[in-house]
Amino acid sequence: MAEAARHSPLAAFEAAMETASWTGAALEPAPFLAQTGLRAGPAARERLEAALGTPLPRALQFAASRLGDVLSVGPDEWLIVGPDGSGDTAEAELRAAVAADGAVIPLSGNGTGLLLRGGAARDVLATCCALDLHPRAFAAGNCGATLLGKAPAIVQQLDSEPGYRIIVRPSFAAYVVGWLVQGMISVRAAP
Repeated sequence: MAEAARHSPLAAFEAAMETASWTGAALEPAPFLAQTGLRAGPAARERLEAALGTPLPRALQFAASRLGDVLSVGPDEWLIVGPDGSGDTAEAELRAAVAADGAVIPLSGNGTGLLLRGGAARDVLATCCALDLHPRAFAAGNCGATLLGKAPAIVQQLDSEPGYRIIVRPSFAAYVVGWLVQGMISVRAAP
């Protein structure tokens, strides 16, 4: 899809995100993400790891691969998140590797991304997230499916700043942004 034809479900909320952002926590839309769902049984594991160029991550982890970040989202399920335009290549290569031992599903329109960064980002996220975000439990390289407020989301800790990528269905984008903006306001106002 041409970039000009895309409409971000977050466009109407960019001003609110910018206004609530401060040096301790900044919230912004992530660039468009190519997303590919992958389910695979043990017979396909070696072929998939060869296609990805990295071992499949264990539960609550993600790994960088040549096709994008590979997020573990279930016992035999992963989400490959790559740059815009990489979805067709990822799908074709993963389908060839999986063969009859799994499924590859295009999901690029299924989730929109947010980036939350800054020294207080963990505290902001904790205002609406059920994951244990303490650095001993959830650090750079971790990801998890969770609820933000009552909206299903995937949270990926990108670095130790901390920086997070949050993937949520477009229909829940306004709801999640509202929670995060309120969290930013309350954390900033806290003594």
